[in-house]
Amino acid sequence: MKVAEPYNACSPLSEDDTYAGHAVLIRRGDCFFTDKVAAAHDRGAAFVIIVNTAETTLQMGAPDGLSYAYSDLSPSVIVKASTGRLLYAIATDSEGGYLSIGLHAPEAMDDLLPYRDDDA
Repeated sequence: MKVAEPYNACSPLSEDDTYAGHAVLIRRGDCFFTDKVAAAHDRGAAFVIIVNTAETTLQMGAPDGLSYAYSDLSPSVIVKASTGRLLYAIATDSEGGYLSIGLHAPEAMDDLLPYRDDDA
């Protein structure tokens, strides 16, 4: 896991670091979620974790008229602030570490999530 530089990812990510194949941690705020995810995606991120500024999560949206869709970008989630602080500490630990992330979508989300069968 890598921490985005700049951390808000509202401008292109630093070319001094390699993001390819990594989860990228990004702070919420200052620009659209899609801009943040696109900035990480453009540098090869495998996955994006947005850190909320509050102890809640929310549905990430895109502005009207967006020229690309989330489905064209790296997968992304948003986590509450305390989870983000923990992830930040792990990502910046000089001794390194191992992090396993499991995702779970409750059945109540089934109606909100688009079904996509790439084999169809």
